[in-house]
Amino acid sequence: FYDGKKQWKPSVFIGESEKNAILNRPKKQIKRKTEFPLPDIALRKHQPLLNINKVSYSQLDTFKTCPFKYQLRYLFQIPAPSPAVLNFGSTIHNTLRDFYLELQRNPDSVHKNLLPFLEETYEKNWIPYGYETLAMQKDQKKRGWKLLEKFYAHEMKNPVVPAFLERQFTLKIGSITLTGRIDRIDKLKDGTYEVIDYKTGSNTRDPGRDLQLSVYALACKEVFKIPVSKLTLYFLDGLEKISSERTQKDLEKCEEEILKYASEISGSDFSPTP
Repeated sequence: FYDGKKQWKPSVFIGESEKNAILNRPKKQIKRKTEFPLPDIALRKHQPLLNINKVSYSQLDTFKTCPFKYQLRYLFQIPAPSPAVLNFGSTIHNTLRDFYLELQRNPDSVHKNLLPFLEETYEKNWIPYGYETLAMQKDQKKRGWKLLEKFYAHEMKNPVVPAFLERQFTLKIGSITLTGRIDRIDKLKDGTYEVIDYKTGSNTRDPGRDLQLSVYALACKEVFKIPVSKLTLYFLDGLEKISSERTQKDLEKCEEEILKYASEISGSDFSPTP
């Protein structure tokens, strides 16, 4: 029964499958060993060196996590489904981007009730893929809206219109070109700027040692030419802001680290680090 009480005619393949299963059933179970040899690690070590001259922070982070994962994703370009946690993060990021773009276009609207607009924007940006069940998707969607409601109530007490949103950059470091994008940059009262990176996950990162924030500080100095006094990780779930700053020495260390990772990628045999 598929649709109501209508009885559907059984597929002809059912009979064929049953017949073949009986005919092909061996009298004695024979164990067959099938081997799928993997490339010898010694051979992979002698592959030609890669010329890595353009990278993104995501690529560096993937390589740090697992070189083999980097090889599959960025060299072999093997597509993989985006997990629910990433889709949820993208939904929240895109919703806040569109919300603040509206504030940039109409600064006077900060005095209006924009909660219905935020909800409409959330619905438009919702990504339903990656969830194991429909129930899990619905639960996460409710959680996301509660998160945004709390964010709206907190932020609109003293509303700030960001100076920049989703600011893309291309940064030259030695022979390496590094690309990236900053979620949000606010101009502070003293004329300096605050870089804000939204996080939908739990607070597990140290902003003072965060390479991503260091890259953003470097981009603001070298590309945007703006003074940055605060680098902030904004954990949306608990409305928690954790800020740090970078000295010139920190920025020089960041450049060295990026060049080191690029060199490691170029000479890597891409052994997995599970």
